[in-house]
Amino acid sequence: MVWLGFTGLGLMGCAAGEEPGIATPIVITATAGPTATERVVVVTATPEPATPIVLPVVPTLTPNTNAQEPTPPQPAISTAAPVPVDTREVSPPATQAPTPKPIETREVVVVPIIRLPELEVFVVDGNNAQVIVKGSLVAEEFMTFGADACSPDCATDKTKTGFTQVDFRFFKGTDLDSDPVYEHRETRVTYCAFGGDEECNVWNFAKNKNRWPNGVAIEDGDYVLQVRALGNDQNNAFWQGATRFKINQVGTVAPVTPQRVTVQDNSDAIEASITYLPSVRLNTPFFIRVAAKSKGAQNDGDGIASVDIEIVDANGNRVHQRTERTAGYCSFGGGEPDCTAWTFDKNKFKWPNGTGLSDGLQAYAARVQVTAENGQVAQGEVTFQIAGP
Repeated sequence: MVWLGFTGLGLMGCAAGEEPGIATPIVITATAGPTATERVVVVTATPEPATPIVLPVVPTLTPNTNAQEPTPPQPAISTAAPVPVDTREVSPPATQAPTPKPIETREVVVVPIIRLPELEVFVVDGNNAQVIVKGSLVAEEFMTFGADACSPDCATDKTKTGFTQVDFRFFKGTDLDSDPVYEHRETRVTYCAFGGDEECNVWNFAKNKNRWPNGVAIEDGDYVLQVRALGNDQNNAFWQGATRFKINQVGTVAPVTPQRVTVQDNSDAIEASITYLPSVRLNTPFFIRVAAKSKGAQNDGDGIASVDIEIVDANGNRVHQRTERTAGYCSFGGGEPDCTAWTFDKNKFKWPNGTGLSDGLQAYAARVQVTAENGQVAQGEVTFQIAGP
């Protein structure tokens, strides 16, 4: 290997405390290196440093054609056991799909609404008008009445705002010959005998000391409710009619007739029905009974695995739930043969789970699901009313 030699090179420097321009000579010489082909440069200075500075000589860029090309060093052969190479195919990292934004879902709750039944009326007279008298009565506890007044008819008049007033007049007896015991005038929709906005108010006998809103005592017996509606100047509408009812606050009251409805079954594999009271009195034993069997079976409960009975209030809140697995299927147990009944005035006006009844007339729904042993399902729902304490 050829190394470049340096001679006659001087470096100038300034000693500490000296003025610039005073040179201190540094002599650089090339001497033999550890091998014949190497040279080293030794830097000496005056005064000589305690430790010489040794630098390798930079080789020239001109090759020496007479020099023998050095043999490149051979790599050492390792005697260690070879490391096995993993030849498995490496799959590229999976691309993670972006997390989809969750879709907001809301449970749709069917809320039962109080819909007063239409009442039969007599002595009807009118012009360019139709009035539907509605009401509900538990003879010894409460009553509520209202009217839909339309011009020319309720199929055409959706707003029901064509009347300036609707009068409700209550007569004691079976005719209109005496003076009314109570009367009330409504001048805006909704037209109700005891007031109300979207729904008619309920008049509770006990909470009002068994008196009409004008203070007159409520007596037992027959009554006639007369309804008169007067239209505006544009439609010149007029209507009047009456309906009869009976109040019996004491003594024996005829029980409310239980209603029976068929449970809907889309698979046509289950026969089921619900028996219930449409109006529930606070002092009357109350229950809901379900009869269910497989299509064509003879006995109640044949082919049925379970019956779920859930009762919810007008806001969709559950107030009672029970699952029955043996016939008969009853909301409060029993049913072999008689259902266990629930009487509110004996249970502090509360449901079995402790939920109290609200004041006034309240709507409830009983939702029934029948599950057959083969997995088929039938569902049904009924609504009923309870007058709170």
